[in-house]
Amino acid sequence: MMTFYYGANIATIVDSTAQNVWIKDDICKKIPTFGVMEFFSSTGFYCLAIVVAMALLGILLHQSPPKPAETYVLRLQLLPGEASVGEQLAMRVLPDGTMLLEHAGIVAPADAAINLVAERRGDRVAIVEKYAHGASLVSGMVAWRGIAQLGFLGKGRTAVRFESEVTGAWCTLAVLNVEGYAASSPMSL
Repeated sequence: MMTFYYGANIATIVDSTAQNVWIKDDICKKIPTFGVMEFFSSTGFYCLAIVVAMALLGILLHQSPPKPAETYVLRLQLLPGEASVGEQLAMRVLPDGTMLLEHAGIVAPADAAINLVAERRGDRVAIVEKYAHGASLVSGMVAWRGIAQLGFLGKGRTAVRFESEVTGAWCTLAVLNVEGYAASSPMSL
């Protein structure tokens, strides 16, 4: 171990293995220097280790900023359907990678025009079904089956939340965009 002596007149480094070391000054003070292994048991080392660990955790757990939302407006093609079926949402992937959405059991006026407003954020999609214009209540209520083709969904798993302002029903669905995949869910009020 190396020891550093200092005093009023002299400064001498003394090797502890040396035998006869003579120091002129009687007022010498002894300051121990740390060896490499002694540093790992010091308080300074543990403080430094904690700060570095907290910085690494902060870097690793930092969330990326949210992706901007993409909004799409699609017209729902209305076909004659059956009201007795109950509302159900079905989605299936076509060979070209687009997804076909089918909403069965819609009861709406005969002259209704319905749009889908889809908002996509990453792997989550929220679809809201709305009247394109004010529906007239003069014409009678008719059962419809609505179909739309969604071409904006990327490959992989997507969480879909579907809300219908037309009927007041909603459902959630997890879909996988691979050819031949199909999923369906009953709609809740």
